[in-house]
Amino acid sequence: MSMSSRLQELRQKSQLSQEDLAERIGVSRQAISKWESEQSNPDIENIIRLSEVYNTSTDYILKGTQPSATHVPKKSEYTSAYKKLIVIGGTAVIVVLVIIAFSFISQFFNH
Repeated sequence: MSMSSRLQELRQKSQLSQEDLAERIGVSRQAISKWESEQSNPDIENIIRLSEVYNTSTDYILKGTQPSATHVPKKSEYTSAYKKLIVIGGTAVIVVLVIIAFSFISQFFNH
């Protein structure tokens, strides 16, 4: 299905006339007609407005697909990652301190 067909279908499902939709998003009725007849395409700002009016994603309007769900880490995943970061950071600090200590000790014995 083309974008123009999706736009027409969404408008009809929303029970809006071209004039009603045009008024809602601030364009002319002719612009809506051109979008739905493949004579032109809406710009990105109008695609965003259309997605808000139709309560759908811009992906659906542009490509006909719903966006895939993104993984939202659970609190336990954050906690686990934070603990690992603390262990790695702590280990790095200890290694640096040991190197500094050996440097001072070697300077002390070399004098």
